[in-house]
Amino acid sequence: MASVEQESVVVLDYNELLPETTSPELMEKIEKAYGYSGYGILAVKNAPHFKQIREECLPFCYKFGNLPDEIKKKYEHEKSFFSFGWSHGKEKLEGKPDTAKGSYYYNPVHDKPVDDASIIDKYAPFAHPNIWPKPEDCPGFEQGMKATARKLVEVGSLLSRHVDNYVAAKLASFKGGDDKQEYRLLHNVIEKNRCHKARMLYYFPVPEGTVTSDNTTDVSGWCGWHNDHGSLTGLCPAMFFDKEGNPIPCPDPRAGLYIKARDGRTIRVSVPSDYIAFQIGETAQIHSGGILQATP
Repeated sequence: MASVEQESVVVLDYNELLPETTSPELMEKIEKAYGYSGYGILAVKNAPHFKQIREECLPFCYKFGNLPDEIKKKYEHEKSFFSFGWSHGKEKLEGKPDTAKGSYYYNPVHDKPVDDASIIDKYAPFAHPNIWPKPEDCPGFEQGMKATARKLVEVGSLLSRHVDNYVAAKLASFKGGDDKQEYRLLHNVIEKNRCHKARMLYYFPVPEGTVTSDNTTDVSGWCGWHNDHGSLTGLCPAMFFDKEGNPIPCPDPRAGLYIKARDGRTIRVSVPSDYIAFQIGETAQIHSGGILQATP
């Protein structure tokens, strides 16, 4: 495996995001995180109630992931290409079916984003109504997933105002910033969009002998190198569980998020469990004329 460096991400305090104007200090932090030399990611600390919401929600990942297959299959949705409800083994990782993890996809803001049946049929991966497990199959799952993802949307919306202001300060042709709020591009994507996408991600236990104890395992083996294709991705730090579903400390010191820097280095970043991380995606890079940079 190529040499990996450990680095910290840019950290913002939630209270820095509350004013509508963007301070010079905050501008500098956003540039360090999302500018050309940045890693395309930052973290926000002190988001109200996030620690409790996360600790109450993530055990449902274990609970649903360990339900019998015949129950989980009830919540698959082929019409949307498995972009709503449960998906396992339907996606590919580096060209092969990915059975190491399962996903549960949903819209965290709107259970039914549109009423027009023709739009739902034509754009099922984006516009289909949510599919939730019945309470008798996984009680509390829907409420927990919504609470966590909605907190990420709330904090991401606050962050987006300042990201728009940063881009407006860098690019004269960009129609954004405090003086033209109707043109806030990233903020409008979050506030006015009806097709948000949330993903519960559950990694199944790795069979003994699959992963070596040295550093020869490629770091892309868990999720594959990729740029996020959306505008802004909120990341909830992971929880780890034993065989009985009890929370445990991270068992692998190499676990974390790996980033390809623009100078070719491989960077490993870790985000504290009570912080929310936000990655810039390729759509935001295009909308900003390259001022914001998505990073693999």
